[in-house]
Amino acid sequence: MPQLTARLQEIQFESAALKRTSPVRILLPDGFDRSVALPVLYLLHGGVAAYESDWTGWTDKGAAEAATAGLPLIVVMPDAGPAGWYSDWLLDKDNTTGPQKWETYHVAELRPWVEETFATRTDRAGRTIAGLSMGGYGALKYAARHNELLGFAAAFSGGVDILDDRIGKTTDAASVFSGGKKGDVWGRWPDAIPLRREHNPVDLAEKLRDTVLELRTGNGRLVDDGEVVDPIEAGVHRGMTTMHNRLAELGIDHVWDDYGAGVHAWPYWSRSLAHTLPGLMRSTGAAIA
Repeated sequence: MPQLTARLQEIQFESAALKRTSPVRILLPDGFDRSVALPVLYLLHGGVAAYESDWTGWTDKGAAEAATAGLPLIVVMPDAGPAGWYSDWLLDKDNTTGPQKWETYHVAELRPWVEETFATRTDRAGRTIAGLSMGGYGALKYAARHNELLGFAAAFSGGVDILDDRIGKTTDAASVFSGGKKGDVWGRWPDAIPLRREHNPVDLAEKLRDTVLELRTGNGRLVDDGEVVDPIEAGVHRGMTTMHNRLAELGIDHVWDDYGAGVHAWPYWSRSLAHTLPGLMRSTGAAIA
């Protein structure tokens, strides 16, 4: 495994689901001891709209290495393609980059490998997940669809409501960046609503009742009373608010950090990660020096 820093390594994972190798970055704590089972954070990147966001983003741009320094935590940062949407695509037969089976790859292939290779905790509280933008969607979707596996989930500026027309149309358009055609993920908007509901965190919210949740988002403005300067952040803010309201309707406890002025950019996501880590670590019950 190539060592990028004292704590950071990068591997090429041979995926049967994707029929190709896929890069993964892994942060281990200082003095990592395989005989001590540690919790894991799966830290997900955004898509083409989240600037300079791929599997390298959290360490190259998002200060994840500094934020997790001293924590008894393994951080796994997998690739999900430019616009894979953390899903097994409905249509990927003619995809120019190969199969788009991201959910199968992350959950059924990468997760067991991580647990075996690093002898991590395998209890629900020992597995956590967080992500930005498209990765924020992925974090809440995986936590809902694989509730038995994940005890904590956080979304930062996440596209968490794929039934929102702006986000729905964006997923259609963005699929071309992952080698497909418009609508290849779940079918063309708005004709594929039933299938989208099976993958939509807002519709799956009840399944998050026993998950520790944190939602953090800006409003697309540089100052609270200013004009919207970032329509992407303003768009995901609407979806994040819908998710918050749905959780509130269901009486599901969660952190709601609608922090006001903020755009779709790394300084806000790295700050959100730093603010999330204390609650994440508490949820795992891990002893912190």
